[in-house]
Amino acid sequence: MAKSDDKYQIPVSFMLGGNRWRVIHKEMRDYYGECDCDRRRIYISTRVEGMPTSRKDQYMTYIHELGHAILHVMGYPDDERMVMAVEQLVFQVLETQRFKTVPQQKTK
Repeated sequence: MAKSDDKYQIPVSFMLGGNRWRVIHKEMRDYYGECDCDRRRIYISTRVEGMPTSRKDQYMTYIHELGHAILHVMGYPDDERMVMAVEQLVFQVLETQRFKTVPQQKTK
């Protein structure tokens, strides 16, 4: 993985609503991702229309599909407009967040 891709790490699995969800990368024909709530799987496309997807696009797709999964677990209807808005806002936060290293305090 290139250094610039380090911030776009995607997990292979995660817990949501007390269940383990898997993230699977695969080639898809016409779309970047899919959330299969019944099987608790998020699919991220490595290629769309024969062209490789960038790591950034895969990361944004992961955030987008995670939005669908969260709505499902919360019992809300699937709302593409809501998911797209949340995706953009969460991506903005993650892309611009800054961290400060806090010195460790000595313990006695």
